[in-house]
Amino acid sequence: AREAVLAEMDAERIVLSFLYINEPSDVKDWLGAAPGRFIGGTDMPCAPTPEKPFYRCFAETKGLPDLTWLERETAAGKIGILGELLFVYTGDDPDGVKMSPYWALAAKYDLPVAVHINRGPPPGVGPRSDPRCCPGFNGEMGNPALLRPVLRRYPTMRILLQHVGPPGPLAFDSETWALLKDYRTVYFDMSIINSTLSPQAHETELKRIIDAGFGDRLMFGSD
Repeated sequence: AREAVLAEMDAERIVLSFLYINEPSDVKDWLGAAPGRFIGGTDMPCAPTPEKPFYRCFAETKGLPDLTWLERETAAGKIGILGELLFVYTGDDPDGVKMSPYWALAAKYDLPVAVHINRGPPPGVGPRSDPRCCPGFNGEMGNPALLRPVLRRYPTMRILLQHVGPPGPLAFDSETWALLKDYRTVYFDMSIINSTLSPQAHETELKRIIDAGFGDRLMFGSD
């Protein structure tokens, strides 16, 4: 799988990519085997993965990376981002007790943090189509406004909101714009729109974003 990914990156002239890590061995098997090609990030918190076909995701530490391991790998330059943070799929409050030490670690090492926002896709759809997926799913945990207490504590923290727009029942549109307006260290990508909607719909949303004054915070993301 790794060689296929690297070959596709080469064909598309992609020189560097974030890589979401699901278990500690990924550091050796991916980052160590392809030095300089990936920035490691931790996929967390992970929904329960009791059996196949679910992928393993920090199974030994119940869906969150061990903090001692995470700090060691971060200090060594192996981990360069926290995320994708998947609060909607576990039903966890982004500012809950469970996440507190991870936000503190991100602040200590000035790690950017990537957060899956909005209300979906829900269980039963796409990569989460298996009926056993995500018993704790709560789409309201994808509200970007829930990140405000974290940003008040760590006002220089860089947060990437993943999958912004377009407006609709799944999107927290007004909350997203308000957070972008209030915090200059909040960035975003359009990595659902640019892969699932028509080029015309993507163009319309891109114009709306730029006209709103947020073009300098838009990051490319292919998810």
